[in-house]
Amino acid sequence: MPTEPIDDFIPRKMEPNLSKILNQFSALIEETVNYGSHIFKWCFNSISGGTEYIPVFLSFRHIFELLDSISVLVKLSCVDPCKILLRSVFESSLTIEYILEKDTKQRGMNFMAWYYNQELKILRRHDPDDQMSKEFRKKIDADNTLKGWKLPEFPTIKDEIDRQRNILKSKNYTESAKEIRRLKKKGITNPNWYTLHGEPRNVKELAEHLHRPGFYQILYRLWSPAVHGTDLIRNKISLDDAGHVNVWQIRSPKDAQEITKFALSFALMNINIFKEYFIPTKKEEIANWYIKEIRDSYLELMGKDIIQIE
Repeated sequence: MPTEPIDDFIPRKMEPNLSKILNQFSALIEETVNYGSHIFKWCFNSISGGTEYIPVFLSFRHIFELLDSISVLVKLSCVDPCKILLRSVFESSLTIEYILEKDTKQRGMNFMAWYYNQELKILRRHDPDDQMSKEFRKKIDADNTLKGWKLPEFPTIKDEIDRQRNILKSKNYTESAKEIRRLKKKGITNPNWYTLHGEPRNVKELAEHLHRPGFYQILYRLWSPAVHGTDLIRNKISLDDAGHVNVWQIRSPKDAQEITKFALSFALMNINIFKEYFIPTKKEEIANWYIKEIRDSYLELMGKDIIQIE
């Protein structure tokens, strides 16, 4: 027989009024995701070639895939886990902004070179003749749970490693590879992609460079404990009149409105960035969609507390 949940811990049945509100929040996010699919197609069809655009379009795809997930979670009142997803949405948004800000060709190729370098490191960990593989195996065997874990075998691993190395040797990546070697000589062995030919050393500096310090403070400061699993007390327990400790339920809708506002803000922000860079001729069409489908509900979210939690 399936296990029945303790309702005070995980109430799976919602009050009709709460369910209606969360469905509305979810539908708003879903609408922006749906329209984002059109933005992606229009922009993708507007370019010809350009390896530097790969991280831009795949970051856009990643953002809207996560926002789509958030729309499902909000509908079910699974709110706190959305904070983890929004942090990834934020980082991908910074990727798009930074690459399209200026020097797009070089910044896009820097990302690709960094990506292939990361992939090469992963591959080397699976080559039994590589020193990185031996070190990786030691760490696996030092793990109480994974000790003796059989790693997958890749018969063509050496060919794949050679292929990745040849990609990095191609002329498209000459400048990026040169910069990686320069930083390595300075002792920076694992730089972030945006550090190549640039000043930002970390996400904080990247956010400040792009004038997004507010997003950073909330997602990396205020919500950081939720991401790292250390936010175990705030908004999780309360005291009743008799001084007894009460543990709050899982699936609390408390931050659902805040999550929805962030999700919509990121969706609209990235739609606007793509519009300005790739399809400025569609400004009026996109503005009409926003006015018709999003604006009034979005402003209502910003203007008043829709969900009241006692």
